[in-house]
Amino acid sequence: MTGQIHLRQLKQHLNDRSRDELIADISILYGRFAAVKEYYEVKITPEGLERSFAKYRVIISNEFFPERGFGKARLSVAKKAITDFGKASSSPKYVADLMLFFVETGIEFTSTYGDIDEAFYRSLQGMYSRALECIFDNDLAPQFSDRCHSVISNLPKIGWWFNENLSEIHAQYFDE
Repeated sequence: MTGQIHLRQLKQHLNDRSRDELIADISILYGRFAAVKEYYEVKITPEGLERSFAKYRVIISNEFFPERGFGKARLSVAKKAITDFGKASSSPKYVADLMLFFVETGIEFTSTYGDIDEAFYRSLQGMYSRALECIFDNDLAPQFSDRCHSVISNLPKIGWWFNENLSEIHAQYFDE
C-alpha cells in the first residue's frame, strides 16, 4: 500500500466529521494553501474571479513580454498558469480566454523576435485546438468568433507550416 487514501476513504472521513469540524478543517486549509484560498475567493466573490484571471494573464504576458528585459517564453510556465487558473475557476469562458491569450501572445512574440522552433509552434497549435474545443463544448462561439477569426486573419508569415496548421484547426471548428 502506498499510504495514500482513496476518495472513498476521504468521503467517509468527511461524513464522520461534524459541521464545526469541517469548517475548522477548511479554515485551516484556507490559511495554509494559496490554491485553496484562491479557489474559495473565486467561488465566493465575482471580484475573486476577475483578480485570479488578471493574475494568470499577467503570468502569461510576463513569460513573453516582461516589463523589463526580454521574455523567456517558457511555455511550461505559461501553460501552468492556464492549468492553475482552471483548477481555481470553473468558468470555461475565462479559461478559453486565457488559452487564446496564450496563442495570441505567442504569435506576437515570434513576430517580434523572429522564428522559433517547431516545438514552440506545435505548442501554440495545441493550445489553439484546446481553446476552440473549450469554446465549442461550452457554446461560447458567439462570444469568441471574431477573436478567433482575427487570430487567423492576422497571422504573420511563420515557418514550420504554422499558418497552414493553425488555419486547418480553425476550419475544423468554423465552417468558412
